[in-house]
Amino acid sequence: MSCTRRAALNKLHSLPPRTEAGVNGLVIAPSGTLAAEMPDEWEDLGIPWRQAALPLPANLCLVPSTIQQSSGLPLAMCVIDGPQKVGKVITARPIAGLVFLFEGQPVRLIIGQSPTQEGLQLPQNWIDMQVQRPAFFKFWESWLQTAFPPGTVSQIEWRPEAWCIELIDRYQLRDGKDE
Repeated sequence: MSCTRRAALNKLHSLPPRTEAGVNGLVIAPSGTLAAEMPDEWEDLGIPWRQAALPLPANLCLVPSTIQQSSGLPLAMCVIDGPQKVGKVITARPIAGLVFLFEGQPVRLIIGQSPTQEGLQLPQNWIDMQVQRPAFFKFWESWLQTAFPPGTVSQIEWRPEAWCIELIDRYQLRDGKDE
């Protein structure tokens, strides 16, 4: 583990638990070029990361709701603003997807199609979870079971009316775990 990443982990462990992006959390990147490009930018935000066991579908984008705009992030992400779930695309580059988990805390993960244009508004371009719920639940259940060891994910709950997944994560962040 690099000194920068070790320092980021040490800083993270010294903070009290909070349900905000960048605090007591873990970013999972899909395999491929995104994982190769992201480490320095996420480390600057104090967020440890590791490469996911499985790639995500190319048309999906999972967005941490409180990550703010940063010109250094080479990612196509949306900043979700409040209960209306209206997002602003901060870069135009599509990505395979991100999963943001809070250690031992309920997490809201927004599922949507990967944005392709600057200024695209959500949720017009999102997948209709009320229609796709069975297929998506099966997919994410399978993905999470493969990406995490048994017992690390305790509950997956669909909330179609809120356009999100509530995920209770019990993944233990430890030095060297994200090597």
